[in-house]
Amino acid sequence: MVKKVYYPKSITFYCILLLLLSLMGLLIGITVWMFLNSSMGGAVICLLFGLVLISLMLFGFIIIIKTRIFLYQDRVFVCGKRGKEGSVIQFETEIYYAEIEKIYLIMSELNSLGEIIGYRRCHVPHPFIVFACKDGIEKRIDVALFSKKQVARIIDDVMVQVKTFRNDFSIMCGKEMLNEFFEQQKKKNKASRKR
Repeated sequence: MVKKVYYPKSITFYCILLLLLSLMGLLIGITVWMFLNSSMGGAVICLLFGLVLISLMLFGFIIIIKTRIFLYQDRVFVCGKRGKEGSVIQFETEIYYAEIEKIYLIMSELNSLGEIIGYRRCHVPHPFIVFACKDGIEKRIDVALFSKKQVARIIDDVMVQVKTFRNDFSIMCGKEMLNEFFEQQKKKNKASRKR
């Protein structure tokens, strides 16, 4: 039984989709105006641009629908994201609460399996929630499309579930973990600028 499902709520992602939607509205207005003024060539071009914008918006909505984090009674589950071979960032991941030893955040250019993405390491780093398990394996969840509040809430919800399996489990809350993570990122950025 699914306890909670998290969908991305990144303001940047939704602003881009809103921009595409407003461009689509503008193109519809221009197309109607061109049809009324008997300019068929311009109307056809506007329709083609409109089809491109519609396909981009559908692609964005498909990304939102497929990027989900499921919190079950006994585990966390993340669907894998499809992509070209070698360029997948998030693979299907299942983490049982009873196995979790530690939770922390990292920024990485590697995928959720800790492998190099693609044929070279030149990708933009993604934020991951990392679950260090009892068997020494680290399982990662890509949270690039999720808002800060959602990431903190996911961490807090997982902590609550882990505590039902293990009373000795204790880490800082999600908001504190995020604040510490961003402070570390600022320090790394300042240090890299000084070089």
